[in-house]
Amino acid sequence: MSKRAVLLDMTKVYLFSATVVAFLGLACTIVSAQLPPDFPTVTVTTYETNAVSDGYIFLNGGTYVMMLQNDGTPVWYTNAPPLQGMDLKVLPNGFLHYAQLFEFSSSASTEVHHRILDNNYNLKETIDAGNGYVAEGHDFQMLHNGNVLMLSYYDTRMDLSRFIPGGWPSALVSGALIQELNSDREVVWQWRFWDHYAFTPARLVPLTSPLNPVQIAFHVNTVTMDTDGNLLISNVPFDVEKINRQTGDVMWVLGGPFGQFTFLNESPQEAAPHFACHDVNRLPNGDILLFCDGDLQGTRSSAIYEYQINEVNKTARLIWSYTPNPPVYSWNSGSAQRMPNGNTVIGWGSGGVVPGIATPPTIHPVPAMTEVDPSGQKVFEMWFNNTNASSYRAFRFPYPPLTQAVTILQADLIAGNTYAFGTAGVTLTVNSGGGGYNSMAVMREPYAPVYPVFTGQPPLVLPARVSITESALSTLGADIEFDVATFGFANPSSLTVYYRATTGQGTFVAQPTAYNPVLGKLGVSMNLTAQGNDFGEFIFGYPDIAEVPYPPILNAVENYPGVQPYEVIAPPAATTGVVYSVNQTLPVWLS
Repeated sequence: MSKRAVLLDMTKVYLFSATVVAFLGLACTIVSAQLPPDFPTVTVTTYETNAVSDGYIFLNGGTYVMMLQNDGTPVWYTNAPPLQGMDLKVLPNGFLHYAQLFEFSSSASTEVHHRILDNNYNLKETIDAGNGYVAEGHDFQMLHNGNVLMLSYYDTRMDLSRFIPGGWPSALVSGALIQELNSDREVVWQWRFWDHYAFTPARLVPLTSPLNPVQIAFHVNTVTMDTDGNLLISNVPFDVEKINRQTGDVMWVLGGPFGQFTFLNESPQEAAPHFACHDVNRLPNGDILLFCDGDLQGTRSSAIYEYQINEVNKTARLIWSYTPNPPVYSWNSGSAQRMPNGNTVIGWGSGGVVPGIATPPTIHPVPAMTEVDPSGQKVFEMWFNNTNASSYRAFRFPYPPLTQAVTILQADLIAGNTYAFGTAGVTLTVNSGGGGYNSMAVMREPYAPVYPVFTGQPPLVLPARVSITESALSTLGADIEFDVATFGFANPSSLTVYYRATTGQGTFVAQPTAYNPVLGKLGVSMNLTAQGNDFGEFIFGYPDIAEVPYPPILNAVENYPGVQPYEVIAPPAATTGVVYSVNQTLPVWLS
C-alpha cells in the first residue's frame, strides 16, 4: 500500500485542577489547568450521573481538537493551526480521525487534509481527494473494509440569466462530489452532483442573492454507507437523499421541495423544516436519526428527529424528537449520536447569525454538547467558557479500543478436545497439534480490522475482529466456531469468515464457511502456524454491491487549468451531439 506516514508532535496534558460547584442539586465542574493560554476551557453540568453514557467526549474548539473526560479534563489534545481541526472521532477500526482545515472557500466548503492517528496518537496517514479535487471537511468516513468515503466541492460555470432575471451569465455554481478511495487511496467510485441533476433555481442555498456571480448549491454535510451498501447524504438546507453506489442514481429524496415521501403523522408543513439537517445516521433499529440546524434568522431552534421510513412505499413516521427548552439557535454544523443505552449525544455546532440576515446580527451562545435520555431529559451538558468557541460536531466514544476487548485464555490444549472461549464467542476443537504445557488466548474486539487488504473486490466487513495468540503451540489444526448471538450477526448464512496470518497487517483470504442454524455458529477449519506467538486475525463480511462496468460520464472538453489548490473549477458533463472547441496548443482536460 502507498501511504504517507510521518511522526506528529502531539501534546498530552496531565496536570489539571478542577473546581466543583454544587447548586440546585446539580454538579457543575469548571476546569482550569496548565493549558495553553488560547485553549478553550469548558464548564460541565451533570444532571444525572448514573444516566450518563460511557466514553470520553470528542470535539474541537478554537484551533484545537480534544478528547475530554466528563469533568472537562483533557485526556489528549492537539493544536491544529492556522485555522482549526474539526470532526475528531473514533473510526470503525479504532484509530482516530480529524480534518485539518487550511482554507475556506466561497462555496461554503472547508478545504482540508484528513489526518488518521493510531492509538498512540501518532500520525499514520494523511488522506486527500483524488482526480484533481480537494478534500472537503464536512464529513469523512472510513468503511469497515478499509476504503474511505470523502467529500469535495467543485464549481461549474453556468449561465444563470437563462433561469433568473438579472442572473450572472457566467456564474460559478458549486456542486458536491463524493469519492470512495480504496486501501491504496485510489479513486474507485466518484459521484458529482451536476452529472445527475438539471439546474433549477430552487437548488440554490439562500445564503446570498441569486444575482451574485458565485452561488452555493447542493451543500452536502454528511455521507454515510447505509446497511445495503448504498449511500445516505444530507443536502442542507433541503433534504436527505439515498444514492445508488453502483449506478450513481438517486434512489429517493426525503423532505424538501423535491421530496418523494408521505408523512404519516405530520403535515408536510410541520415536517418541512426537519430536513435542514447537518447530520444523518441509520440506527440499528432501521430508523434514521437527524440533527436539524435552526434557521439563519435565529428564530427556529435546532432539534433532533428520529424517523421510521418505508423505502418501498415511501412513507415516513416521526418516532422521536428533541427540541431544547430554552431553544438553541445554531444554524450551522452539529451532530446527533445514539448511544448503546438509548441516550442521544448532541453536538450543537455554531450559533453565529449571518450578517444581513438577522437585524441586528447576533451571536447566540450554544452548548458544545448535550446528552439526553430517551425521555428527552438532559443528563449531561458541556459549554465552552469562551462564547465565541464552538465545535463542528461532538461525539462520545469509549477509548482506547483495548478497553472494549474481551480476552479469554485456555491452557494445556490437546488434540481431540474442544475448548470454549466464553464471552469471546469462540469455540475451538483441536484436530492436530497441542500437548504438553501450552496456552491460547482469544481476543474479540468490536472494531473493524486495521488496514485490511483483499484480493479483488472487498466485502462489506462487520465491526468485529478476533485475534488468537499462543504459547508453546507453533502449529495447530482446528475447527473454529463463532457464536452468532455473541457477535450479534444478522443474516449469518450470507456471511464469510476471512483470515490473515498476521494480526493487524497483510491480506485477508476468504475461508470456506459453514453456518449451523441449529447451534447458531459459523465454522471454519484451519491449519494455523504461529508468527511470533500470533495465530492471526479473523473478520466477517457480506458480499458488496456487484461491480458493473457502466459507461463513463464524459466531461465537456476544456483546456486544462493546471493544479488548483482549492476552489476547483471543473468542467460539466458533456452534452451528446455538442462540438466543443479548445485551444489545441494548450493542454486539454480529458475526462
